[in-house]
Amino acid sequence: MRVRYRVLTVVNDSIGLSLKSIPSWFSVRFWLLRIGYYKLMRPKIIAEDWCWILDHTIQLGRTKCLLILGIRLCDLPISGQCLRYSDLEPIDLIPVETSTGEIVFTQLEETIAKTGVPKVILSDYGSDLKSGITSFIQKHPHTTYISPLSNRKKIKLILAVAKTFKSIIIQIRIISLIE
Repeated sequence: MRVRYRVLTVVNDSIGLSLKSIPSWFSVRFWLLRIGYYKLMRPKIIAEDWCWILDHTIQLGRTKCLLILGIRLCDLPISGQCLRYSDLEPIDLIPVETSTGEIVFTQLEETIAKTGVPKVILSDYGSDLKSGITSFIQKHPHTTYISPLSNRKKIKLILAVAKTFKSIIIQIRIISLIE
């Protein structure tokens, strides 16, 4: 934020713009927070094709937040393009001091009022999240829960593929020696 203020000052002085005052870094930060608050609080489209992405924030003191971001499946980027932050819509940010499966389930049920029942929920294997999502899916069976592979599982998968590949290479070498 402070850099933006300095850059605006340099640009103003070197180009000779007639800006009488340049917004301070604090003002820029304040407006960014207002934009974020607006995006979080504005009404969302009620639809059946929402994908929710859930995670808990890092705990600060006794409080952490359940963050729910979303994107409609019809708005996903075309094949070959990556999902960007600008594609996501902040749906909810719920502070909690304790989190259990029951609390997560209740939070998800309350979030339905903002977007409707989601088609897909993505989240990690946090025990409270997984438990709450499992209860949610039992009540809403058309919702699918997807959990990304953990790093440990990815490494095991890569190693398994590498071992298979290595054994195939060895077999090819043996066959080429025989022939």
